[in-house]
Amino acid sequence: MKARILIIDDDELVRSSLALEAEEEGYRVAVASTGEEALELGGKQSFDLVVCDIRMPGKNGLEVIEELKPLLPNVRFIVITGYASADTPVKALKLRVDDYLLKPFDGEVFLQSVRSVLERPSQSEEFETQVPQQQDDLLRILQRVTERAPLRLAHAERVATEASRRGFSPRKIRQIYLAGLLYETPVSDLDSFPGLHRIRGILRHKESLEALLLKETAHAEVAEESDNFTLPDDSSIPKNNILRLARKHRLLGHFELAQGLYEQILRQAHNDPELEGVVKLEQGETYLSAGRKQKARELGESLRETARESRLPLLSARATLLLARLSDQPEESLLEAFHTFQMWEAQAETACAALLLAAAGNEEGLSWHTLPGAERAKQLFGEKARYLRPAETTKVAEKPELVIRLFGPFRVEHKGVPLPNEAWASRKDRLLLTYLAGHPGRILTEEELLLQFWPKGGDRSRHSLHNSVSQIRRMLSSAIELPGKELVVRQNDGYRLGEELQVDLALFQEDLSQGSRAGLSGDWEKALFHLQRAERLVEGELLEGDYQEWTFPLREEVQRELTECWEMLANYFEKRNKSEVARGYWEKILGLDSCFEPAYESLFNHLRRSGQISELHRLYKRAENAFRTELDLDLPSHLRDFLSEI
Repeated sequence: MKARILIIDDDELVRSSLALEAEEEGYRVAVASTGEEALELGGKQSFDLVVCDIRMPGKNGLEVIEELKPLLPNVRFIVITGYASADTPVKALKLRVDDYLLKPFDGEVFLQSVRSVLERPSQSEEFETQVPQQQDDLLRILQRVTERAPLRLAHAERVATEASRRGFSPRKIRQIYLAGLLYETPVSDLDSFPGLHRIRGILRHKESLEALLLKETAHAEVAEESDNFTLPDDSSIPKNNILRLARKHRLLGHFELAQGLYEQILRQAHNDPELEGVVKLEQGETYLSAGRKQKARELGESLRETARESRLPLLSARATLLLARLSDQPEESLLEAFHTFQMWEAQAETACAALLLAAAGNEEGLSWHTLPGAERAKQLFGEKARYLRPAETTKVAEKPELVIRLFGPFRVEHKGVPLPNEAWASRKDRLLLTYLAGHPGRILTEEELLLQFWPKGGDRSRHSLHNSVSQIRRMLSSAIELPGKELVVRQNDGYRLGEELQVDLALFQEDLSQGSRAGLSGDWEKALFHLQRAERLVEGELLEGDYQEWTFPLREEVQRELTECWEMLANYFEKRNKSEVARGYWEKILGLDSCFEPAYESLFNHLRRSGQISELHRLYKRAENAFRTELDLDLPSHLRDFLSEI
């Protein structure tokens, strides 16, 4: 019978994700959100393993372990932490903890630790005078980290932020953050831990870009955050990294910087008309946002002509929509765009093209207001919508007053325009609002907020928390003209965001939930609408540029949800024999998770059916390299079989 595990963590997201990982491996799992709840469970049930976070309100993890030991004399313990005092490792090892996981870590590292601890022979009484080699290595590592905890945490955050500024992928940023925590640790001390092989590689290869970043930021001063960074003069930076940086600047309203980066990509994007088209489309959006309509028009016309010559119909249709926001377009172009969007089942864009056709008097667009994407169409082309139907059916959807954006760089938008950095009284206020927005629907207790931002505690820290909440309320209410107490609501012994504030993460999760339910019930028209709307909300990496400890598990959860969204869309289009559309979604998934087996399996099948054998070989090599470098594993046998069957 599989082992029984008790998981103790006050963070619901961490608790549920670890429970899910363990349950999928067949373990029987119970969870507790507090030390008191864990002790109650320990007095009533037996467990083989306890996984416990150190940093919790009320009883901390070490206190809970100490009290659980008499109740569960044969249980094993794994301790989780991303924050500890200098003597925490010593206390943990004296309590005979079996393993120690330092945040951030992924699901496979967690399961590897669980398997290793449960398979290990029981510790004898002689253990009191004999510390195993792995725990001895662990003690040395944790002592080095915790002796200079504030400096190590500051270094890890600086190097992760700099990696973001240079356009590193989310997976690589997570690795380099952990490397920053372990920067002064001898690499030989890490050899006992298989889950750290990628970190060992970063620390060993002194000439790699990651190692140079670690060295550059090791002794740097902690500077006030600035969004007006520039791209380093490094031709080795991939085009996709530069594209991420350009999008970040565009979202923050740094239009000139964004255009400079787009131009840099175009200079490198020779013989890649699809990438050129995507970049030019984003350039056009940037010109529109900056009020440079003539430049947007010239670029849109050039893009549409190039897309038609290169036989990229979807890109051509999107260029037509861009131009339609500037002036009336020929009915023939609108009809072509409408049919293209229908073929790709792009619901919002189909509704936009239909609305424009109706405004031009074409009968094919008259039912635009019944289409699933009509709301989006009214947002973009509301002026035209007013003249088409009675007012009660065409009321233009207004932009919400205040929206907190967590996808891409954090920002608060007032009617679509980001509030300037000067609106914030301090960086701590912005971080506190980020934390509240990152836990939508939850009441966050004062104790949790104090532990996160003012860990010294005491009356002075509590006063700082109250002052920060007041500053946030003042800033938000000055934009929306509502009482601050309705925007950051005091409830029970904590705070939550008011209902007047929308958070894109909450909207994304709600659309994903509705889309999943509709898909399971077979209502794919509704499912497609919600899944595509969820997809549109994702304007970049979650909380790009913010690399506090708590953001990493949230990123992991959102990455899983986004993968789920794209996988459902990919499978839907595959069933409808739209392989090219499905292929685009599988490629997006591999951009998030380079070892996602269903994506490789579907792409291999597609390439084999279409006779693209050389492309299949290239993708196979890519898969081999991903599994080797990311997981230190060979390609699974069911994927290796694809080449043997050709």
